[in-house]
Amino acid sequence: MSGLATERLVVSLVSHKQASIVADLLSDIAMACDPTFLTVLVTINVEETLNFRERDFPFELGIVRNAKPKGFGANHNAAFSRMSSKFFCVLNPDIRLNSDPFPPLLAELRKPNIGIVSPLIIDSSGKMEDNARRVITPISIARRLLKIDKEPDYHINELTISPDWVAGMFMLFRSDAFSEMKGFDERFFMYCEDADVCARFWRSGYGVSLVPSVAVIHNAQRKSHRNVSHIRWHIASLLRYFSKYSHNN
Repeated sequence: MSGLATERLVVSLVSHKQASIVADLLSDIAMACDPTFLTVLVTINVEETLNFRERDFPFELGIVRNAKPKGFGANHNAAFSRMSSKFFCVLNPDIRLNSDPFPPLLAELRKPNIGIVSPLIIDSSGKMEDNARRVITPISIARRLLKIDKEPDYHINELTISPDWVAGMFMLFRSDAFSEMKGFDERFFMYCEDADVCARFWRSGYGVSLVPSVAVIHNAQRKSHRNVSHIRWHIASLLRYFSKYSHNN
């Protein structure tokens, strides 16, 4: 990754009592990525005991503990505001890396007017996840719930595509564009903030890309499927999203 040291990347992780899988991801980053190029900020959203220290890794690591829990967007916006960098990456703790995803993703991000880039997401069995998606509508939600739409929104091959939005488990931003957009809309406590930020990027002239030549693993937690609070947040976020964009659809 020669030549990238002056173009620093800040990676933001948020832990919700997930110290063990955060440590696994930090170890992956240490193994796969250039430590001189990036800084990782870990936000402890709910008080927990960590099984790692800031000095345990070859890259710069910062740990922030919240006085009270914040939502997805608020946590990552706060991380973004703590350090200046040319690039900003949002990662879920349950992402795993087998190799360095950043060089090809940054090559795509350097193209004119590209503001957000994501890799291909696969599960632990190697199956592709549908992290490239079309605009959310009430009809599309209903069709998914009724299992009418079983195929991914986009056909993925080896070519880079420009989806309507990419899932928030791995989003790489141009920092100047993220700042211009004022980051995530913090009114979305959890869920739909990824669809919303991509919509705002598109409407401001910044493209969104998915690069299938780069793959990372997602060991999905799926809390929204079994936790009442997560179901409630998911429904509230969908209603807010539909309200925000219905007049333009």
